[in-house]
Amino acid sequence: MATTKTKKQRKSSEKAAPGTPAKGRGTAKGLESIGFVLMTLVAVVLANVAIHFVRPIRFDMTENRLYSLSQGSVRLVAELEDDMEITGYFTSELPPPFNATELYVRNFLAEYEAASNGNLRVRFVDPDDDEERAAAERDGIQEVPHQLIEHDAVSVRNGYRGIVIKYLGQHRTIPVIEDTRGLEYEITQAIRRERDHLVTID
Repeated sequence: MATTKTKKQRKSSEKAAPGTPAKGRGTAKGLESIGFVLMTLVAVVLANVAIHFVRPIRFDMTENRLYSLSQGSVRLVAELEDDMEITGYFTSELPPPFNATELYVRNFLAEYEAASNGNLRVRFVDPDDDEERAAAERDGIQEVPHQLIEHDAVSVRNGYRGIVIKYLGQHRTIPVIEDTRGLEYEITQAIRRERDHLVTID
């Protein structure tokens, strides 16, 4: 009888033995799942922090990097300590090649705004009524004629294409943007003068 019990006990222990590692494997998988969930939550939190506190990265994919700013310009607006506003006055539907100037200036000023850590605000106005035209004139923006050639006929359309930079109660104006070449230098110098509180020159 003792021998029979011993054999039964051996069979019982042999059947029970494989169960112990299976339980361990289940526990390990559970811990791995919890770890994965925690890592995912941490990644989501860090991503949200980055969205709120890290300046968005803009990529200039144009040929010859048309809208990319120099390091000097980026550093200048990044170090602004007070709010600055740049207003672009552009009449809509100007004839070529002037109709491309607004798009260029919009993209270019967006680079300044993105680099400013929130201290530079850019807005655009289409002076199509008396109040907005009066505001443009007060800011020193000049209305200029633009020649339009259409259907073998020549006509003239008056309009605005200039910007004003305002900072701490002062302003500096580029009355008419004649050419986009050298525009970064002109804007950066105007911002630097405003930041340094130099005398306003219109």
